[in-house]
Formats: sequence, structure tokens, C-alpha cells
Amino acid sequence: MERLSEEEKKYLKYQIYSLRYEDPWIPNKKVARMLNRSITTVDRYAKEAEEEGAIWNPTLGVYHRDRKVTLLQFEDKLRAFNELQKYMNIGYVCVFQGGWDIMTVYDEEVDFSQIPGYERTVMKGLREKIFTSKVQYTSWESCFDKMEELLRKDFVEKSTIDYDPCYPDWDFYTISGLM
Repeated sequence: MERLSEEEKKYLKYQIYSLRYEDPWIPNKKVARMLNRSITTVDRYAKEAEEEGAIWNPTLGVYHRDRKVTLLQFEDKLRAFNELQKYMNIGYVCVFQGGWDIMTVYDEEVDFSQIPGYERTVMKGLREKIFTSKVQYTSWESCFDKMEELLRKDFVEKSTIDYDPCYPDWDFYTISGLM
């Protein structure tokens, strides 16, 4: 049997991710049959992708009937982050880069439109009921092209957030319709 090239390995991991996105409980045996690959190959690359954090096994979650999640956009996400941390009924606030700026988890209703710099609510729902869109398979070349296009714009705002990102082999953060 032929060895897979690096690009073929990346694409196989993406195919496994895509099938798990549609059915988180799909067994590797079925994935192997659908992709016309051996079970050993699928097991190996599924395990690698899990270790890289690119895909994950399904987990059980505790559903709390009063816990809500909202994805929000703000003019200044750091300022909004600091402001939202002051709210006692908000249990979790996280800053994102991409189609939304802030995710909040809370128990009681919050009027986010009163937070300075509020632009819009991207999505709102009960905890354990919100999912993000499936990402597309893309190359680094297309990502760099997009970055170059953004850098050529007249106004680029420098981020004040200090973080150490970890990126999987494919562009996991390019979400359909958000870039």
C-alpha cells in the first residue's frame, strides 16, 4: 500500500472531521468504509487529529435549563470583555477572533445592547444547544492571500490581546460565510 503524502494526510483528517461533524458518534469502521480506507489508517489519523485538537470525541454535557450562551460583536472587544466581567450573573466570558468577538454564558437575562460598543448579537441559545458552523478545507496559500488582502486595506487596527494560538494543519478558523 502507498504511503500518504502530507497533503493527503491533512485532507484525510479533514474528511474524518467532516464526517464526525455530521455524526459525532460515527465509528471509525464506518468512516473507513465511507472513505475507502483501512480501519488502521482511519484509526491512526483520527487519533493524530484528536491529539492535535483538530477533532474531538463526543462528550456528554450537563444541560442546565437556565444557562444561556450568546455570541456577540463589539467595536472594542477588550473593553467589552472587561465590562462584561463586572456582571455577577455572567459566569463565563471569552474573547474570540473571527465571526464574533465575545461569548458569554449566563443564568439571568442581560441587555447586551447597553454595553458600550455593542454592535450585534450573532447567536443566542441555551447552553449545550449552540454549535458553530462546520469549517471548510482550505490551504495556507489561500489564507495568506486573504491576510494580504486585509493588510492592504487603509485601516488596520492592532490587537491589544496577548495570546499564544495553536493552529491545526488546516485552517480550522475559516468558517463559511464569516471571512
